[in-house]
Amino acid sequence: MKCEGPMIHTAVLRACLPTLFCLAAGAAVAADTISCESLDGRVTADLDVAFASDDAGGSVVAVRAATPDFALSTDEGETLAFSEVAYDRISAGLESPNVGPMTFTVDIVRTSDALPGDGPESGVVVAGVARIAGFGTTILTCRGW
Repeated sequence: MKCEGPMIHTAVLRACLPTLFCLAAGAAVAADTISCESLDGRVTADLDVAFASDDAGGSVVAVRAATPDFALSTDEGETLAFSEVAYDRISAGLESPNVGPMTFTVDIVRTSDALPGDGPESGVVVAGVARIAGFGTTILTCRGW
């Protein structure tokens, strides 16, 4: 029997499907979590970011934020309106069906001031600004990046 036409494509897809499923499932597991907190401790934000292998970009996978009055999460109904991941900056915004567009926006930057003789990751500072609808704007300090 000859393997031509749609039969060959179906056989290849069936053979590759388990591998593709494992790769897709593994992408979410590989995300790093960047945890941020306001200076007064009243606001927290966690961003799950899947960084590209060359650290020049990536994508925000999930966002969770909390204030004393409410919590927002892509796991609980809010949607990621935008996100941008660069080597030294991450920006993201959430929309909520209950509050509206741009319910939460965050802009995080990463910089370092390595001293001579120190390693390349010494003196790293990660900080940002978050704007939360109904709460205001706050400064964040972050870790995990």
